[in-house]
Amino acid sequence: MKDLNNALTEEFWHSFSLEEEDIEFLFNFFLENEKPAKKELLVAEIIQYKIASERKRLETLQSKSALYMPKDTFDIGTTLSFSALKMKTGNITAIREGRNPDTPSFKVIQVEFDDGDIREFASNLENHILNEPILFDPNDPNFDIDFVLDNYRTTITSGLEKSLADNGGFSSIAEEWFPESLLIEVNEGHLNLAEAVLDFSGEEPVSTSFICEQTGLTDDNPALVEFSLNIAMQTDPRFDEVGPAGEVLWFLTALEPAEVNEQPKILLSVTPEEFLGSAVALENSVQINLFEGVIADEYEVREVETNDIDKLTFSLIYPHWREGTLPLSDELRTFFPTAINSPHIRFTFIDGHSKNTFPGWVVRQHNYVCGLKEWYQKLELLPGSLVHISKGKKPGEVIIRADKKRPSRQWIRVAKVNSNDKLVFSMDMAVVKTGYNDRMILMIDDPDKLDNLWLSTVTAYKFEETLKYIMRELVKLNPQGHVHAQELYAATNLILRTPPRAILSVLNNADWVSHEGDLYYRLVDSNQEEVNNDG
Repeated sequence: MKDLNNALTEEFWHSFSLEEEDIEFLFNFFLENEKPAKKELLVAEIIQYKIASERKRLETLQSKSALYMPKDTFDIGTTLSFSALKMKTGNITAIREGRNPDTPSFKVIQVEFDDGDIREFASNLENHILNEPILFDPNDPNFDIDFVLDNYRTTITSGLEKSLADNGGFSSIAEEWFPESLLIEVNEGHLNLAEAVLDFSGEEPVSTSFICEQTGLTDDNPALVEFSLNIAMQTDPRFDEVGPAGEVLWFLTALEPAEVNEQPKILLSVTPEEFLGSAVALENSVQINLFEGVIADEYEVREVETNDIDKLTFSLIYPHWREGTLPLSDELRTFFPTAINSPHIRFTFIDGHSKNTFPGWVVRQHNYVCGLKEWYQKLELLPGSLVHISKGKKPGEVIIRADKKRPSRQWIRVAKVNSNDKLVFSMDMAVVKTGYNDRMILMIDDPDKLDNLWLSTVTAYKFEETLKYIMRELVKLNPQGHVHAQELYAATNLILRTPPRAILSVLNNADWVSHEGDLYYRLVDSNQEEVNNDG
């Protein structure tokens, strides 16, 4: 029998949020336990509370009043509960004869409800659906905490966290919550000592328990002490919480690489939105799969299978080579630690050849990893060099290596800035010491000059004209007079940060280019006036 009187319906759990009495219950829960609680525990506690409260409410309503059924005869002053109104209760204040020529003789009772609402109902009426009332069913699965967790855990968790955050009286870190009014006081002196501890520790992140030990911030309730210190440090800009999910580790913001806290301009995509939409991504996904090797681009939107990948090889593009970063593309994301709230995560790189270790940083809000500038320079990598990533034996360790080769002179594309401040290309002999992608390898004559051409504001027209200019320069290097889309992608990212699908969108739709098959394209009119591409 379906229970319509129970307020704990599927709709209720799917739109769950905390009410005032729920907040009071959780506050008392924290007051009694005196320690922070994970969201999973709070969800279980609040479900049990809601189930117990609703069961008690319904049982009380059924016991303290008669159930309204239209077939019964009632007296003035009788208290009734109404199953069709979720067991709302009221007193009969008047009775009169009913008037309906199509209905046998019946009476009408007037009921005043506890909230002041006055309504009328039929009585002495044999044929009515409510003569078979829908009663409270204690076996309803919505009174089973395991059933509720199995079916509504996600929406309840989301509603609980949002309600606690909106309430303003609760603090959270690492998925733990506690009322702000019950926190242990952490003063400026404690924070200054914490800063000194982190400064002394240098490049290694430090746990909260270690900071408490070194600063003398102790109490009979160490869990609450650590949580209180975490909250105080979280709101102080001197400190950055850099631990992976489930672990709180602290680092001094002043000691972090600049690119951890400020996104380098050449990693910021300014591609006009009309070239980046989901329809464009879908249209060009087949062609992107034709690119040689793995294209690792944090701005590329593709559905890829990342399960069970324990190693990956991809090609560097100029912006990441220049800044010593890696893109957090869908393929690469699974190799690096993540976090729930922390924007930055400190981890360890292991050089796959030398086994030397050095720090790396996940910058979650901008989808890149930094800390590789010295490593790139030491190995003399180039834009287009192949990089191999694999998972370390321990959490928080990532193995990185490049293909070391005996230095050899190779014919490769060289990018230069000429006397007219224009980007130009030539084929020259250059010494290459690592493995590379033939389509994407580029020798940079003067990176500082190239940076001066970087485009930081791009209109749709400017975007197309920039691609046209670069394509015209690349055509000069090819006797067949055409350009491969992957070569254009690598070259365009020398002065404009853009993903492959945006370039393919132009190549497949512009009237100044023709598709020659595969990923080859040809300029329709190569005699048009050259476009100035300075930024």
